[in-house]
Amino acid sequence: MSPKVQELFSDQPALGHYVRIGSTNHVQLEGLLESGRLTVDRPVFDAGLIFRQAGLLRAFREAGAELVLDTDVAELSSAKYFDSSLKQAPWAVAGRALSVQDFQGSMGLERISLIARFAVQHGFRTVLSPTHLIKGPRDLGLRVDFETAEKLRAALDAEGGHKITLDFPLVFAAGVLRDEHLISILVDSLKGLPIENLWVRSSGFGADATPIGIVRYIRALRELLPLSRPIIADGVAGLAGMAALAFGAASGIAHGVGIHETFKSNDWDKRRKVGGGGQPTRVLINALDRQLKLDQVQAIVATTNGRRLISCNVPRCCPKGLEDMLRDPKAHYCYQRRLAVDSLTSVPYARRAGHFVGRMVTEARERGRLLARLKLADPDTHKALADSCERVQRIHDVLGHFHAQNDFSEHSPPIRDRRGTSRNAVRGLS
Repeated sequence: MSPKVQELFSDQPALGHYVRIGSTNHVQLEGLLESGRLTVDRPVFDAGLIFRQAGLLRAFREAGAELVLDTDVAELSSAKYFDSSLKQAPWAVAGRALSVQDFQGSMGLERISLIARFAVQHGFRTVLSPTHLIKGPRDLGLRVDFETAEKLRAALDAEGGHKITLDFPLVFAAGVLRDEHLISILVDSLKGLPIENLWVRSSGFGADATPIGIVRYIRALRELLPLSRPIIADGVAGLAGMAALAFGAASGIAHGVGIHETFKSNDWDKRRKVGGGGQPTRVLINALDRQLKLDQVQAIVATTNGRRLISCNVPRCCPKGLEDMLRDPKAHYCYQRRLAVDSLTSVPYARRAGHFVGRMVTEARERGRLLARLKLADPDTHKALADSCERVQRIHDVLGHFHAQNDFSEHSPPIRDRRGTSRNAVRGLS
């Protein structure tokens, strides 16, 4: 009997799912979008890449998506990225990294006005205000970032972009998010800014986080709840991102198309090495909370029951199972990430943490155990399965205890829905 398919719906505000387009093959994504296979309606575009992604940007706009502009100022202020493809952003400076001073004085106002005009010209609905990597509570860039947000809000209004939402990205160096003194400063300073949502990227945290790391991240984000602004966990995916949503620490998550699931800034002060190839094709396997390389997938498929255990069984996502997963791994990835967020939206907030641990993590754990028991010829793939299975088990145990021992009645407020009416519904298994 084929599985019954039903609409996922809820009277509750939807949790946010943002996808960073980055330098992903825009022609391929445009084809997936036009064919109805790309379930993304909150795409985030890098300013420096817009000119070669005009067709994809237009297609998303026509589909009613909430177009989000990342000004990439944090990256353009680093030694690693100022000379990358992001340098095509109109406000970048040729030959050097941006500095805090570039957003001060008359030249700073001109640069901020340029960002506002760019956002209005390209039809963006949300702009991430220019900010810098935060290295500590005495970071001199913080005050300038606060002032820049106020100036950008005024510039957007002056350019006719009064309906454009201004969000504020906090980009933390490793360990800084847990600095209680800094968080106190941020809460006091951000309260008066004309911003709507707070984006948080914390170096060293992401989809591969340990169970203890996930708990610490949730606790740190919850320290920002007094701001009464929706929080978006940026550079996070998988069970780590879903945990932030389930435990009320965030109202949305953001990640790339199979990439940017973890954020690291430890090498931002070093110039990039020239050369290097692209990333190998990977396929998302929910039961393992990770993506596998193609040779690892083939090693699993070669075993008895391997194909059955690894194949996607959602008809709307991959009607031909593994064949579709391998043919369009990006479409499979985006659908599954979006499906998890929408599934959690359908659960009343008071029950989300329990549902996450008792249903979502438990289901991944049980399927992962079956995969880990396969008799694989490749020892490296066998170890990868065993390690992933063990990690999911520990996430279940640690977050189950965390849920039982704490009160999560306070939660990040809902994100205002700025998407158009032509977005596609996401379907899931009943």
